[in-house]
Amino acid sequence: MTPIAAFMPPGADAVRAMLSQARERSTISLDPNIRPALLADHAAVVDRFERLARLADIVKMSDEDREWLYPGEGADAVAARLVETGAPLVVVTRGAHGAIAMTRDGSRDVAPVATSVVDTVGAGDSFMSALLGSLHAASLLGAAGRVAFPPGALEPHLSMAARAAAITVSRAGANPPDARDLLQ
Repeated sequence: MTPIAAFMPPGADAVRAMLSQARERSTISLDPNIRPALLADHAAVVDRFERLARLADIVKMSDEDREWLYPGEGADAVAARLVETGAPLVVVTRGAHGAIAMTRDGSRDVAPVATSVVDTVGAGDSFMSALLGSLHAASLLGAAGRVAFPPGALEPHLSMAARAAAITVSRAGANPPDARDLLQ
């Protein structure tokens, strides 16, 4: 989902309605992927983001997204705020500093994976897709499998996601890993 579709009329209301309907049968993941140049009304964007986060099972945001949406607030505070709104799992990625993951049961630091950075484009998408793929393989996705994610049980899934992002940034041109790359 792009900032245009999620945060700007006329598509924003349609996106929210679609997510509301899909939530009955699907896992909803949300990555705001904020593009400040496209978004003029900060308060309206934050309000819309928090309404979408209430529908989501998994919210992933970069440090840049967090800083734009919640200036001056740390990753832990923002993750706690979003978990309180109802998102079962919130992940804030912090580039070379890893990530934090928070659920109602607590938080977990996700260690960074050492790599040589060539191009950061696609790192967040790789993180999220690997996280979703790993959770799917463990039967933790879908409305029927909706659970309160315990932080300890998330560790292998979050580690897989961090590895995927590290591989992506080590390559030019938003070139994400495939399953074979992640198993090496």
